[in-house]
Amino acid sequence: MSDETEKQFKAEYMKILIIDDERSIRNSLKEILSDEGYDVDVAEDGAQGCAMAEKEKYNIIFCNTICIIIPCRKFFQIFFSKEL
Repeated sequence: MSDETEKQFKAEYMKILIIDDERSIRNSLKEILSDEGYDVDVAEDGAQGCAMAEKEKYNIIFCNTICIIIPCRKFFQIFFSKEL
């Protein structure tokens, strides 16, 4: 698979959500993963992440364990209870 084909595949089939309250971490991870061809969304807290996950299907979710508004553990309790 060529590099361009691989990037196209990632962008089409690998949707990633990054939840972190530190802007620099969110932006750095998004930049790195986007440069590799992934389709990446970011949320600054668990509440925003939950709202985004209700609207969009994600293949991978990275979540900071100590987000201020909704901690990671609570985010995943909500996420799995809604069967998104």
